[in-house]
Amino acid sequence: MSSPKKYKPLFWFYIVCIYVVLQLVWWGLLLYRINNETVSNFSSGANYSSDLRAIGAAAIQAKRDKRIAMIIGEGTVFLILLGFGIYQVRKSFKKEADLNHVQNNFLMSITHELKTPIASARLQLETIEKHNLDDRQRKSIAGSAIKDTDRLEALVDNILMVSKFEHNAVKVVAVDFNLSQSIIEFVDQYKRGLGSQHIWHLDLPPSCPIFSDPFLWHTILNNLIDNARKYSPAGSQVSISLTQQNKTIELIISDQGIGLNEHDKRTIFEKFYRVDTEAVRNSKGTGLGLYIVNKLCQALNIRIAVENNLPKGSRFVLKF
Repeated sequence: MSSPKKYKPLFWFYIVCIYVVLQLVWWGLLLYRINNETVSNFSSGANYSSDLRAIGAAAIQAKRDKRIAMIIGEGTVFLILLGFGIYQVRKSFKKEADLNHVQNNFLMSITHELKTPIASARLQLETIEKHNLDDRQRKSIAGSAIKDTDRLEALVDNILMVSKFEHNAVKVVAVDFNLSQSIIEFVDQYKRGLGSQHIWHLDLPPSCPIFSDPFLWHTILNNLIDNARKYSPAGSQVSISLTQQNKTIELIISDQGIGLNEHDKRTIFEKFYRVDTEAVRNSKGTGLGLYIVNKLCQALNIRIAVENNLPKGSRFVLKF
């Protein structure tokens, strides 16, 4: 529920606009009345002959009509400009209010996202410190703590990446590397960690050498694959295919998750945007992942598009 105080400035702006319009109408009526009285007084003047009164009244009448036309014309232009100004102010106000709402949601999300892995890692380390555990138990708990720190590191990297975008500080350091091998290593990490409950299907060539920035590609893959995992039910399939034709490389990451409607497809790459569904609200996220992906794709000259995956889910198609 929006607070009434949030809309108080807009309310007083509308009051001022209504007052201005009413004053405009009042002055228009007042000038019209004065002009009519002038014509009436001259027509009934006793010091002039009837012919002179008729000629003078006609001249005053013509002048009055010109004034009325001027008032109507200028008033119409004024009202049009005022209406356009009201529309722009309201549009700007709504955009600012929506951005403020989104940023507040982001702050709450990021607070939760930061506290959860920190609290989990602390609990696991305290368990190792306070209890006599065998090597297998200690290794298992330490592995879970490492996963939490990896998740925390990825989150901090995303925040720092957004800061770099804001200051145009993203630099592309291109080297030769094997994209297929990078994807395989990345998916293996997911199979052992957060993606252990999903079925992973890879369709990759043995080798796909490219000249690009491996760190930025790692960030793109991390966000897209994590998105596919996060919003897909356990036991569903996440597919990654990589094809190379002539000088064009096409990477497709598809899932069997909640999918996207047409509106979400147009706005999914905006900063802080999250799909407004129950499944998304119950999932952890900051609304930065796909924004970062889109910005990095622009930096690396990658064309990215989102499509429907049949029978359900989404497909992210990257062409490089």
